[in-house]
Amino acid sequence: MRASRLLACAVLLVASDAFAGARPLHRYAIVIAHNRSVDPGVAPLRYADDDGARYYELFKLETDRVALFSVLDDETAALFPEAARAARAPEAEAIYAQLARWNAEMEKDARAGRETELIFVYAGHGDVDTAGEGYVNLLGGKLRRRDLYQRVLAPSKATYLHLIIDACKSYFLLKRRGGPWKDDSAAESHEGEVKAFLSREDLSAYPRAGVVLATSGDQSTHEWSRYRGGILSHELRSALAGSADVNGDGRIEYSEMHAFISAANARLRHPDARLNVFVQPPSLNRHQPLVDLRQARRARLLRFDAGVSGRFHLEDDRGLRYADLHKAPGLRFDLALERSRSYFIYHQENREARLGAGSARAAVSRLSFAPSSVAMRSGLEQSFRRDLYQLAYSRGFYDGFCARTGLPPVEGGPEEFRIAERDECAGDCEREPRHALSLGYGIGAALLDLEGAAHGLELRYELALHRHLALSATLEYARSSHATGDPAASARIDRLAVLAGVSGRLPLGRRLELRAGLALGYQGLFGAGPVHLLGRLVEGSDPAGFRLEASAGARVHLGSVLFLEARGGLALDLVTVEPEEKVHAAPYGALGLGARF
Repeated sequence: MRASRLLACAVLLVASDAFAGARPLHRYAIVIAHNRSVDPGVAPLRYADDDGARYYELFKLETDRVALFSVLDDETAALFPEAARAARAPEAEAIYAQLARWNAEMEKDARAGRETELIFVYAGHGDVDTAGEGYVNLLGGKLRRRDLYQRVLAPSKATYLHLIIDACKSYFLLKRRGGPWKDDSAAESHEGEVKAFLSREDLSAYPRAGVVLATSGDQSTHEWSRYRGGILSHELRSALAGSADVNGDGRIEYSEMHAFISAANARLRHPDARLNVFVQPPSLNRHQPLVDLRQARRARLLRFDAGVSGRFHLEDDRGLRYADLHKAPGLRFDLALERSRSYFIYHQENREARLGAGSARAAVSRLSFAPSSVAMRSGLEQSFRRDLYQLAYSRGFYDGFCARTGLPPVEGGPEEFRIAERDECAGDCEREPRHALSLGYGIGAALLDLEGAAHGLELRYELALHRHLALSATLEYARSSHATGDPAASARIDRLAVLAGVSGRLPLGRRLELRAGLALGYQGLFGAGPVHLLGRLVEGSDPAGFRLEASAGARVHLGSVLFLEARGGLALDLVTVEPEEKVHAAPYGALGLGARF
């Protein structure tokens, strides 16, 4: 029986490691988009508000909470009615207040053992003042570099923080009206100015923060009517939707996103079309992904298999461009789409297929493509049409890019994955409770060949790891009473057990779930008075036994907090009756009332 005890100890250690290692993730996103500048004489952008609405829709798929700060014009509000309802004015104090509320939530997440991420996005006008300090424009004010550090980075409680800033005339290079391109701080290169502006010395104080900083020259190249947005913002969203996933594991790392954008722009020839991107992953973990599609709980996946290649772009049922990519043979990845929308997938600009709304994973290789025609235009727009995404994004390009830039390449190969499931709800809904505590009544057969039943109580704690999986810790107490040879006396056996368990859960609607589980742990048996056990008179205790329970049952949710649970099954007890160890199998049942929190 020593082997059985060692096995039980091993199972308990694994269960305790699972409790300690379970680190669920909550992701938050703040999107700021503003068309106008507070600086006199600066023409407003046309599509920064569209970019904000598109980021909002993407992060609704890929994060748990998203807040949009933008003033949408009438046309944009008509195209994005949900974003228009959610949008608030991009004012500094409103943004800082939202960050403060989420920081308080992140502190609660940390106390509950959950990791958190914050994605902070800005699209709009940027500039550098006469003192050399960079800023981006808000409604009636500015977000300065000092504000970025003091009001966003420094107080953040996020485990990791991702900054994405796409600003026309942004922090790093300025185009003086009427003159050539000029670095306003007289740095020698784009990268040198970036480092001077958002210096590594400053970022070293925030090892959990990563940055993606994008800038283009003048307004006509920064925005493109075909995309209804900034070109770099569109490329970033294409990458974050999944197109950049070079190893097919569902995680988009900084190096993948940077290489994808580099490949997309590699063949641009127009002198005013050059686009610059600076990328720096969190120094604490340079492999920390910007996006993990396995957590995109509201998304539908579209598979691009290894045999599919060429230039693709997707438009949704509103006629809005969703993503662009040029896929090399051999890569395999998934693109995250909205479940409620249908899409047109264009291949090589002359073939198209339609994908209807739905939640099931689809594959490009199984779609029916038919000829299509797309009108060409001239000038700078034709340069973008002709030259963007000319170079296929391949593993070879990616490896060379990482070798040239020093970014750490991704590890591992393609992984089959499914999106983590959750009930559909709005981005600001209450999260499903993960903890449960219940008190119940238990009944089981008396020990070995004793007659009667053992009655008692159980206290049970449960941690939900997944919609279909939970860990538990249970404290059980039961007592059985038995007759002795003396009519005036009786004996009893008290049982005290501590069990660790795992349960599978199958929700059937909102109120009912079926459950099955295993639990294993130590138990002590404490006798008071002699009892006839296995044909002989036995007295004393066994403080070091083991108990294994296999059960099935159902839980009925009475509301968002309270629930009733009933379960029954078979219990195996390892009991020492000197000089032997006996295994006792008997049915048991329990009925409990609990609360989730």
